[in-house]
Amino acid sequence: MEVMVKKYQHRFRNVRDEMDCWDKLQVLLVSQFRNASTIIQRLQVLQDSKNYGGLNELVDIQEVVLVKQMESLQKLLLSMKNTMYFPFVSSFFHFIRFHIFT
Repeated sequence: MEVMVKKYQHRFRNVRDEMDCWDKLQVLLVSQFRNASTIIQRLQVLQDSKNYGGLNELVDIQEVVLVKQMESLQKLLLSMKNTMYFPFVSSFFHFIRFHIFT
């Protein structure tokens, strides 16, 4: 009986650890989503040449700034994809390995 209780306690700890990991991932994804939303909002402002004031004297400043923001957004979206995909796959295989086949 005691062995069975210890087995379930161990499984419970593993599930709790997985849930903690998912909570951390959720916080990270919310932060990344907020940053992506900010960049998207900023792109609308950056497209208007009136917002550059005296900086319009610099050659191609508007295009350079827009390209940099788009690069940042692309990196952020890739990071979000990796944050969602790899931990999920890892967690899924961990679950199968330790909970279904044991």
